[in-house]
Amino acid sequence: MPEVAFPRQTSRLFLRPLGPEDREAIHRMYADWSVAKWLSRLQWPFTPESADTFIADAQSDLARGAAFFLALIQRATCAFVGTVSLRLPALDAEPWTDDRRLGILGYAIAREQQGNGFASEAAATVVELAFTDLDLQRLRATVLQDDIASRRVLERLHFRLWRPDVREVPRYGGPARLGNTFILDRADWRSGESS
Repeated sequence: MPEVAFPRQTSRLFLRPLGPEDREAIHRMYADWSVAKWLSRLQWPFTPESADTFIADAQSDLARGAAFFLALIQRATCAFVGTVSLRLPALDAEPWTDDRRLGILGYAIAREQQGNGFASEAAATVVELAFTDLDLQRLRATVLQDDIASRRVLERLHFRLWRPDVREVPRYGGPARLGNTFILDRADWRSGESS
C-alpha cells in the first residue's frame, strides 16, 4: 500500500486521520439519532466509550492500510464538520472480498453542518485519493433509499446505481432496511472530470 500524506485540504476543509482530540465531536455527532439513523454500520446507542473504540479502530485500520477514517475540519473556524471514510474490504480483519482494487466510500456530517456541501467536497477529495494515490479501480457506496441527500452526493461525483433494493441490516439491531448500492469506475471518474 503506498504512503498517503495527511492532512489533505480542499478550499474549505482539512482532512486528517481521526485522533483522541476528536472524541467529544465524534460522540456528539454519532449520538445524534438524526445522523446515526442513516448509518447501518454504527453501533447504537453511541456512548463516549463507543467514540473511544471508533477512534482506536480507525487508527488501527490506518496503520494496517485497511481504511482511512478522516476528520473534516473547517479551515476558517477549525470547527469539526464530520467524517469521510475509505475502506478497503479485501484488507478487513474478516474480508468479504479478495478484490484489492475496490474501495468503499462513506461519510457523515454533523447535523449543524449539513446542507453546506461539505460531504460532496470531502468525498470528491477521497475519490481522487482512491483513484490516484491508491490506484483503486472502483468505488462503492450504499445509501438507504430515504437518504436523498447522500444519494445526491454520489450522483454529483458520477456514481451510478449498481444494485437497488439491497437489504441493510443495522449493526445495532432491528429490521433490515432497503438501500441502494452505487458504483464508480475509475474510467467513468476520469471522463466525468474532463466534462
